[in-house]
Amino acid sequence: MLYALNRAGFRIDACEADRDNQYFCPICGNHVILKKGSVNVDHFAHEANVCEDNWNYDMSEWHKRM
Repeated sequence: MLYALNRAGFRIDACEADRDNQYFCPICGNHVILKKGSVNVDHFAHEANVCEDNWNYDMSEWHKRM
C-alpha cells in the first residue's frame, strides 16, 4: 500500500515516511512496515496477512497479473 496512518491518524505517503516512526493500516488499523529500497516503489506492508482488504484497487494491472 502506498499510504498508511501515523500515530496521530494522519495519512502519510510512503515516499515521505521515515523508518523512525510507526504506521498503521487505514483499513484494519494493524501495524504496517515501511519498505524503502532501490528496486521497488516505496510502500507499506502488513507484518502478516492479517487485513481483510485485498488492496486490489491499489495495484497496477501488471502487478495483478504477476
